Amino acid sequence: MDRPGDRIVIEGSATRVGAAATSSSAQRVLRNTYMLLSASLLWSAACAGGAMAYRLPGPGILLTLVGFYGLLFAIERLRNSA
Repeated sequence: MDRPGDRIVIEGSATRVGAAATSSSAQRVLRNTYMLLSASLLWSAACAGGAMAYRLPGPGILLTLVGFYGLLFAIERLRNSA
């Protein structure tokens, strides 16, 4: 019977190679995700800082909604164009 403290250890080169490939690709995906997140945050901070420096008013609800829905439809339309 299996007990909670028992471990199954699989030794073999194929297991280690597969684990290493998964680990490196997972690290690459995480690194790219965090790079995109940081770029987005830096861009947002720069835009907010510029708007405060120039004392620009807010865009208003109508322009904001048009922009949101316009980007939504544009991304949907162009999603397979790369």
